[in-house]
This record gives sequence, structure tokens and C-alpha cells, in this order.
Amino acid sequence: TYRAAGEALRWGVRVNSVSPGATETRLSDNFATQIGRAQVEWLTRQMGRPAQPDEIAQVIEFVAVGQCGWLN
Repeated sequence: TYRAAGEALRWGVRVNSVSPGATETRLSDNFATQIGRAQVEWLTRQMGRPAQPDEIAQVIEFVAVGQCGWLN
């Protein structure tokens, strides 16, 4: 993301990345089985709770259309 943002800056293009971590979805159980429940619990503790999909959507909407001209 840093590299792409630096390269795109000269064309006035913003490059951002949203990496939410643990997110509660219908696939959460499959994911926990694949990487291990202890790993998922550790990841979740780092943020206090898993994210909800609509919370991530709010961040993406802000980055895409919000008043955040300095954010890159």
C-alpha cells in the first residue's frame, strides 16, 4: 500500500488499504477451524471484539467518499 500510494501520488490518486482483522460473519467458524481457535481468540483480544461487516463498510465508505483529503 505504501509503495502504490507513493507511485500514484503524482497522478493525484489515493491508495488505501483496510485490514480489519477479526470480523464476525457466517464464515467465522470455518476461518477459526482453518487457522485455529486460539489464534482467532488472540486476534480478537487485540481489538477487544470482532468487527461487524457494517462497521468495516463505514470505514471503506469514509475512505472512498468522505472528507479526508489528507488521508493517503
